[in-house]
Amino acid sequence: MKDKIKIVWLCTVSNPQIRQHLTFEKSTPLSFLKKLQRKSDQTDKAIWNTNGIKEFEQFEDTELHIISFHDGIKHSIQEFQINNIFYHILKDEDDTFIGKVKKKLKYNKSLQYIKNRKIIKETIEKINPDIINLIGAENPHYSTGILDLDKNIPIYLTLQTLMSQPNFKKNYPISDATYNYRTFYEKEVIKRANYLGSRSLINAQFIKKEIYPQIPVLKTGIALGEEIFKEKTTREYDFVYNALDISKAGDHAIEAFALVHKKYPNTTLYLVGGYSQETKRNLDLKIKESDIQNAVIFSGKLQNHTEVINEIRKARFSILPFKVDILPTTLREAMANGLPVVSVETYKTIELNNKRESILLSEIGNIQGLADNMEKLLINDDYANMIKCNAFQTCEEMYNNHKSMRNLVEAYKAAIDHFNNDTPIPEELLLL
Repeated sequence: MKDKIKIVWLCTVSNPQIRQHLTFEKSTPLSFLKKLQRKSDQTDKAIWNTNGIKEFEQFEDTELHIISFHDGIKHSIQEFQINNIFYHILKDEDDTFIGKVKKKLKYNKSLQYIKNRKIIKETIEKINPDIINLIGAENPHYSTGILDLDKNIPIYLTLQTLMSQPNFKKNYPISDATYNYRTFYEKEVIKRANYLGSRSLINAQFIKKEIYPQIPVLKTGIALGEEIFKEKTTREYDFVYNALDISKAGDHAIEAFALVHKKYPNTTLYLVGGYSQETKRNLDLKIKESDIQNAVIFSGKLQNHTEVINEIRKARFSILPFKVDILPTTLREAMANGLPVVSVETYKTIELNNKRESILLSEIGNIQGLADNMEKLLINDDYANMIKCNAFQTCEEMYNNHKSMRNLVEAYKAAIDHFNNDTPIPEELLLL
């Protein structure tokens, strides 16, 4: 194998460094839709991919090309290089008035993203990579781009989530039409991939049984490492719940907080993240029913990841229930930023307590269990400090971006060798 492998990441990513190199469309008095979405154009997306890219900037044995769609840009493709990484930023066909209407009216199999797929194929043919890493099968506006590619380049699929899991829809706010559409293409994309990267044994087993029995599964995932911040900060709130969309489990956080507030009426809850009007109405109703209007504060949607981190650090503790995830990025971020975390049990969150108690857990949906663990932190400063210190140590041991991305490169090399020469993949790299 040659010394430097050429890799394509087909993914979602946006950060200030990328946006500085982009030319955006200018708003006009008539383009009111563009004015409304301008803030969205400047929002950080998929911070885990930004974290992973930072590590690849240091690697001398890879040439990484990023293919990603970005709202609000002026041209169909904008290409540039930052710190030895090559970026190919594409204009999404949804990013037009007609595209938005079409998506709204045709959220079914007839929405095939023909334009997106065409430009993805053309860009990949121009790059001519050794391997293509699709990060996220659940987003058809770019994941369907692999369906048209020639079969002479190995495709490595990294899972971000798995919408096809039976319990996903039950626990996630999504319409039937959208769910059926996205899971249809998620399965088609999985069947087109040559290799699967996942740290989730449950998801891997489901795919092997229900979707693609022959696919090799390697022990890799998205970038997990978070910066560890140990400096002190001013705490303005007691608990914080944060998510990109607080409809994910904001209701459970509020219900648990309401139980705590009955015993400790001076406590506060800060909800950090975006929400729809319907979500806000439903949460406001819960808040009113529990008579905690003066104790719950909403931040609204924030523009970038730095703002999110700054806001969560204003709280003493983190309350992070969830319904469909296995190990959310928000949980790791809270631990790494000095917030003792109250969350729920999955086989991955339980692992956080293998060496030392680093997080407080109860069963998914157990509101009283969440409240009991919140109370433990409130009433015992020494215990809360122990959890915080243990969480720092666990993060440093388990979530190291450099090791994670180096392992990913080794998985790429093994997949390329297997694809081209039928060389067996080393057992230590295989999950299944």
